[in-house]
Amino acid sequence: KGEVETEFADAKKACDDVKTALSDQMKENDGHITTLKTDIKALEKSIADDREALVQAEDTLKDDQLYLKDLTSRCEDRAKDWDQRSQLRADELEALTGALDI
Repeated sequence: KGEVETEFADAKKACDDVKTALSDQMKENDGHITTLKTDIKALEKSIADDREALVQAEDTLKDDQLYLKDLTSRCEDRAKDWDQRSQLRADELEALTGALDI
């Protein structure tokens, strides 16, 4: 009978040790869960901020591309005008030179 009680006490102690270890582990896991939830919220905010920045950057890029396209078109038009005026002036000089030779 004493041996059975000793065996029971050892089993109870082992069970209590396991329960204590599991309880400690659960508390630790709860702490980790809380930390991870906080990290998740911070990451969600960071993602939202980064998405907003991306949208703004894309809008700015589109505006810049449109401006560049417009500027390029205006420059090309002015270059054509310059070429036409230069050719006209060259023709006028040639005509004046021809007139002076006469």
